[in-house]
Amino acid sequence: MSYTSDKDQKKEAVDVTADVTTLKDDLEANGMNAEFINLRTTGWVQAIPLILKVQIGLGVLSIASTLTSLGYALGTVVLVFIGFLTTYSNVIISNYVQEHPEIDTVSDIGYSLFKRPGKEIFEVAFCIYMIMIVSSGLLGMSTALSQLSDNGACSVIFVSAMAIVVFLLASLHQARYVSYAAWFGVGCIIVSVMIVTIAVAVADRPAAAPVGEYNLGLTASVEGSFVDVMSGISTIIFAYGGLPAFIPIMKEMKQEKDFTKSLYVGQGITTVFYIIVSLVVYTYCGQYISSPVLGSAGTIIKKISYGIAFSGLLAGAVVVAHLLAKSLFVRIFKRSQYLYKKSARHYVYWMLTVAGGVVVAYIVANCIPYFDLVISLVGAIFMTFFVIVMPGLVFLMKNDNNKNGVDACRHWFDWTANVFMVLFGVFVMISGTYATCILLRQQYGDTTPFSC
Repeated sequence: MSYTSDKDQKKEAVDVTADVTTLKDDLEANGMNAEFINLRTTGWVQAIPLILKVQIGLGVLSIASTLTSLGYALGTVVLVFIGFLTTYSNVIISNYVQEHPEIDTVSDIGYSLFKRPGKEIFEVAFCIYMIMIVSSGLLGMSTALSQLSDNGACSVIFVSAMAIVVFLLASLHQARYVSYAAWFGVGCIIVSVMIVTIAVAVADRPAAAPVGEYNLGLTASVEGSFVDVMSGISTIIFAYGGLPAFIPIMKEMKQEKDFTKSLYVGQGITTVFYIIVSLVVYTYCGQYISSPVLGSAGTIIKKISYGIAFSGLLAGAVVVAHLLAKSLFVRIFKRSQYLYKKSARHYVYWMLTVAGGVVVAYIVANCIPYFDLVISLVGAIFMTFFVIVMPGLVFLMKNDNNKNGVDACRHWFDWTANVFMVLFGVFVMISGTYATCILLRQQYGDTTPFSC
C-alpha cells in the first residue's frame, strides 16, 4: 500500500523522528553542546500493553450492556465486524505514517489531507477526544471509590483526588515507564472482569433481578429502539477506538515497522476478550447488566472487582493523559531544541502540558457525570471519525497503489472498502450523536455540574 506525498507538506514539516544523534551533531557543529533524551525506547512487546490499555481499559466495562439492545446475533456480528474494520483501518494509518516520517500526530494527517485548516481541526478534535477518555477514566475511578467506600463521599471529591494522582503519574517522561503501569493495569482490568464473568455464571440469579420470578429478556434479534441500537454501536466503536493514541506509541518505538506486529496481537486479544465477556455476562444477566459491568454480580463481588480494577482504571487514565500531553508537547515544540534537550525549561513545559490536559478532563468529568453516555458520545463523534472515517479519507485521497503493481482485484477491494468506511462512519457519527444526546437529555434531569 503506497501513498503519494505532498510537496508543500514536506517543505513545511520538520522531521522530529530523525535520529537524535544527527540532531545533536548538527547543534554541536554550531557550538551548542547539549544532552538529549532518547524517546525511542519502546519495543514491539512493550507496545502491546499500551495498545491493550487504550482499547480494553474502558471499553470492556460497557460493551456487555450493548447486547441488551442489539441482541445475540447483531451484537456478536457488530463486535467481530468492528474488530476487523478497525484492524484494517489501523494498518492503513500505520503504513501511511511510516511512509511519511514527518507525521507525528493526527493533526499532521489533517494537514496532509486538507492543509492548514485540516491540521487545526484535527488537532482540536484529537485533544477533545483524549480529554474525554481521561474524563471517562476519572468517572470510572470515582464510581469504583464510591462502591468501595461506605461513607458515601461526594463524587466531586473522588474525581478531584484521582485527577491529582493521574497528573503526577502521567508526568513520567518516557512511554516505556508508563508501559510498566499499563502491563499491570491491563492485568487488573482483565482479572476483575473475569471475576465478574465467572461470578455471574455460577450465581443462581442476577444480583439486580427482582425478588421472585424474573425474566432475563434474552433475545437473538434486535429489541431496542433506533436510539438504543445506535448508542450500542457507538459504544462498541469506542471499545476499538485506540487509533489516535497509536501514533504517539509508534513514534516512541525503536522500530516503527514493528508496530504492525503489536497491532495484530493487541487487536486479536481485544476482540476475543470482548466476545467472551459480552456473551457470558449477557447470557446470565440479560437485561440486568450494570454499566460499568463490574456491578453485575452482587455486593461482595462488586467490591472485589472494583478493588482490583481500580489500578487498571488508573493506569488507563495515566496512559491516555501521557499520550495526550506527548502529542501536544511535540506539536508545540516541534521546531524547538527543547523537544529533546535536557533542561529545566523542558521539564517545566512538559509538566504544564500534562497539567493542562488533566485539568480540562477534570472539568468535563464533573459536568457530564454519566460513564456510559460519555463513552457512547465519544464513540459516536470522535472515535468513529478517527478510527473509520479518517483512514478511509487517507486511502482515497493519498493512495497511489494503482501505479505500483497492485493487482486489479485488490485495488478495487481496497477502494470499495474505504468508500464504505467513509459512508458508514458519517452515518454513525450523525445517528450515534443524535441517539446519545436523546439519552443524555433523558438522564440529566435536574443534575447540575459539580454536584454530588
